[in-house]
Amino acid sequence: MTPHTFRLTLCGVALLAGCAGIPPAAVKPTLVLEDYVKGAPPDAACLALDDGARARVTNLGFDLMAKDMVVAPTAGGPADGAQRSVYLVPLGSHPVERMARQMDGSFHSVFVNCQTRLAYIAKRGSVSDSIYWFGPFDL
Repeated sequence: MTPHTFRLTLCGVALLAGCAGIPPAAVKPTLVLEDYVKGAPPDAACLALDDGARARVTNLGFDLMAKDMVVAPTAGGPADGAQRSVYLVPLGSHPVERMARQMDGSFHSVFVNCQTRLAYIAKRGSVSDSIYWFGPFDL
């Protein structure tokens, strides 16, 4: 092997090894929304989860910075999905707290899914009156 061929082979191996070590970029979880239909009254375990979620929101126990979600488009929904999502809830969940005013002038709503023991937060406000979804949070 000539010195140039050896160097090129070594550079190629180093390049492949460097590319193989790059972790894949994190994909934001996709949130599917559905119309909220009042169902049967929740059981005692679900009420305890609701109280726990309310207590965590009051004590700022949810880290919203790292849990931003992408909302999946709903079939048959209106073109203006941001306004419609005010009346929608995450799939399988129910509202615990709706449109509570925050210190920064925005509003937040908390939703709990008792079967999966997960919570979701919708934050609405700012200049463009947009809705941002955060979650899922373990309860």
